[in-house]
Amino acid sequence: MKVCNLYDNGQIQDAVKALRKHRCSLMDSLHKSQERVDCLDFLVRRMEKAINYENKVNV
Repeated sequence: MKVCNLYDNGQIQDAVKALRKHRCSLMDSLHKSQERVDCLDFLVRRMEKAINYENKVNV
């Protein structure tokens, strides 16, 4: 692993930079996934409201 090699070679600052860069990448992926989940939740709520409305109208 690159970070381990950097650390073992005494390049601790470079290892920390690599870890921070990887963390940023993971956080970007997390935020994109959260946006997708939020969109799905919105669609589900909207469809459930439509179902409830249909059920009330047809009663």
